[in-house]
Formats: sequence, structure tokens, C-alpha cells
Amino acid sequence: MEWIHNFYKLFCWVSCDFLLSLYLQYFHGLNPWKTGMILAIQPILIALVSPVAGKLSDKKNPKGVAATGIIIIIWAMIIFSFLGSLYLIVLELVFMGLGFAFFFHPE
Repeated sequence: MEWIHNFYKLFCWVSCDFLLSLYLQYFHGLNPWKTGMILAIQPILIALVSPVAGKLSDKKNPKGVAATGIIIIIWAMIIFSFLGSLYLIVLELVFMGLGFAFFFHPE
């Protein structure tokens, strides 16, 4: 059952990034390089915050750390529903990166 859980987590992540790349290119008129640089915010934050989340899940309750990650992801999805300005998109990617770092690592 673990693989089904991981599949849904990654499906959410990849589908959001795929649709967001199209949105940035076609509706905001960004070229592929700028779109890629904006979308790189999320994996960079995951790489930077995952060690902190791992240490935190070792010291504290891993389920609590994962729950915090889910709450951050939900907050990011709420921001994602109000897309409009590029600043909101960057803010959404920051929250998604933080949320995925806390949610993926402790499990």
C-alpha cells in the first residue's frame, strides 16, 4: 500500500508543476528558461529543508512533522487557486516546497 500512497503524492506534485509550466508560458508569456527558473524554486527548497525536516522528525513525532507538511501543502493549494500575479505563484511554490519537504521526508 505504500507505493499507492507515494504515487498519489508524486502525482499531485508533477501534475501541478506540469500545468503551472504551461500556465506561466502561455498566460504570462514567459519563455521556457524563465519558467524553469521559477519552477526550480520548489525542488531547491525541498533539497534545503529536507535535512532539517529529517532531524526534526527524528527528535519529534514523525506524524506531527508530516501533518505540518500537509497543512502547508493545503495552504499552498489555497494560494494556487487564486493564481494571478507572478508573486503569488512564487509564494505558492515556496509553500509547496516547504510542505513537500516536511511531508515526504518523515515517512
